[in-house]
Amino acid sequence: MTSIWLLLTILICTVQGQFQDICQAGVCDCQGENTTTILVVKCVCDKRTQELILNSGLLAKLPFINRFTVQDCNDLVLTKDSFKYARQLQVLSIKRTRNVTLAMGVFSSLNSLNIEDVDYLRFQPGSFMGASGVATISIHRSFISELPIFALYNMTGLRTFELDNVNLGNVKSQSLHLQMDNYQSRFTMTNCTIAQLAIRCRWVDEQERGPSVHVHVHVLSSKHVPERSCEMGQQFAESNNVL
Repeated sequence: MTSIWLLLTILICTVQGQFQDICQAGVCDCQGENTTTILVVKCVCDKRTQELILNSGLLAKLPFINRFTVQDCNDLVLTKDSFKYARQLQVLSIKRTRNVTLAMGVFSSLNSLNIEDVDYLRFQPGSFMGASGVATISIHRSFISELPIFALYNMTGLRTFELDNVNLGNVKSQSLHLQMDNYQSRFTMTNCTIAQLAIRCRWVDEQERGPSVHVHVHVLSSKHVPERSCEMGQQFAESNNVL
């Protein structure tokens, strides 16, 4: 009987300690105005930049954070269900990071995603597929190597989609399909470059009153893109130098 109780005690202690707080997981600087709700993580230690692989366990002990910023990392990987336990997270910001990878199914209930100054941003197929809680996606001064199939597909409830000074590599067919629900919604692409635009790339589905659409894009290659195939709300790609 004593052995059984000892074994149970060991198992309970192991389970309780299996989730390591992100501030104890090797990141160099972990702080915030109030670490229970606002958290800022940096990956620079004595001028040496580290990587961070974010998984659900690292945020398990911080269920009440609503603003989370990761910056100054070498490599940042957001795995599937990274924010499974951070149910109150509203705003995720990623800044000044060399490589960022967004895994399939990484987001579901996030309200706002802000990305700035990322050298190499990778979307895996299905990163945002079916996401209904994401209201704002804003990407500035970054390079997106590829938008694979279903990367931002069948997203409902999106209010703002903004790309500013973003270079996109290959935009695959069926990679981007946004259902923007009302006239207050905004779709903006400013000073962007697309290396290759694939066939059938309808981007925005407006509802009763279409979203505000502003597009200033230069496409280097639009091979196999038929006329009017890239309809964007009430405007068409060819009227905005996209085709």
